[in-house]
Amino acid sequence: MDMQPNTRSLTTPLQSFLGGRARLLPSLPNRAGSPLHAELMQPNDPAAHFLSLATLLLLAFWLSFTPATLAKESASSCAQCHVTGAPANIHVLGPHASLDCADCHEKNLSPAFHGRKASTETLRDAAARRLLDPVNLTEAQVLAMTKQCAGCHASQYAEWKTNAHSMTYSAVFLNQAHNQVEQINHDCLRCHGMFFEGTVRDIVTPLEIKGPWKLKQPKLATRPSIPCLACHRAHEHQEAFIQSTNAAAHSTNSSLTGFYDRREQLFFPVSELPHPKIALKGQDLKISPDPLIRVCYQCHAPSAYHQAGSSDDRTPRGVHAGLSCMDCHPPHALNSTTACAKCHPKISHCGQDPMKMDTTYFSKISTHNIHTVACIDCHPQGTPKPR
Repeated sequence: MDMQPNTRSLTTPLQSFLGGRARLLPSLPNRAGSPLHAELMQPNDPAAHFLSLATLLLLAFWLSFTPATLAKESASSCAQCHVTGAPANIHVLGPHASLDCADCHEKNLSPAFHGRKASTETLRDAAARRLLDPVNLTEAQVLAMTKQCAGCHASQYAEWKTNAHSMTYSAVFLNQAHNQVEQINHDCLRCHGMFFEGTVRDIVTPLEIKGPWKLKQPKLATRPSIPCLACHRAHEHQEAFIQSTNAAAHSTNSSLTGFYDRREQLFFPVSELPHPKIALKGQDLKISPDPLIRVCYQCHAPSAYHQAGSSDDRTPRGVHAGLSCMDCHPPHALNSTTACAKCHPKISHCGQDPMKMDTTYFSKISTHNIHTVACIDCHPQGTPKPR
């Protein structure tokens, strides 16, 4: 039988004082090659004295937490720890540079308290040889930031609130028509509830195509499943923002727009997302060069065979092949009812008003679905002459 290395970590005074749970690194071997167990740490061990001293220093650190120190510390101190690469604030040249951290993040947690708490956790993890996990926002913090976005982006927030991208957990996971056709599975959280701290089993039951379905946590019913941070981030890298100050190049270079990947727990800007390649009847379909459609395709994607119209793909084809999603759908409003008028006259050459046509994607009987409509759909004998 193979012998597995002992992976117990040291139980130190500091670790006992701080508690907590996290992933553990293997214990360091001693000179004899065997694991250095906690029971080998004697009262006169220098390490024990050092950790006891560290505990006292930590207590002194927390005792300095007074109203006087709070008054002196501001959110600008966040940059002392939250840096990426260069020793500078990541958003110093971005569009949010004039904002303080607390303007977007939780205001009920002071920088002084948060700093001490974070420092304590760092010491705890170091003492226990724990791997440091990436610092990610909780879903509660993400939703709190979403409300803060409305303070400056009122019109975009209002548009988002009235379209499908603001759908709640109840609308997504209790959708009877959808659940009967496609079984609820873990991949649903890729696009709905990507910040949820748990699995889909913690959200809804049963995970079958036969209901009735119910949420395991009633408080989720009205919670939005696609918050602002699903497609945006507040921090702009300096270089990216300098490149994107040109309005024409903004959609290509800006790192504010992209997609948050739940599995990687990382935000990928548009520039790092792949451009879609879709096939129709064995031929490559004409695709818009607009880089922003890469975000749409993260959720409105075809099957693994990249066939147009498969799975949740809505690639324009027919007369609208090559159009960008944004040509018809405002990014936040998604309402395409007024989009036709941008290109079509009120009365078309065939005598119909495009504004009164049933162009919706959801109508199975519509012959004017803007994603698939082709001339031959209405004119199998050929296009009529203009009137």
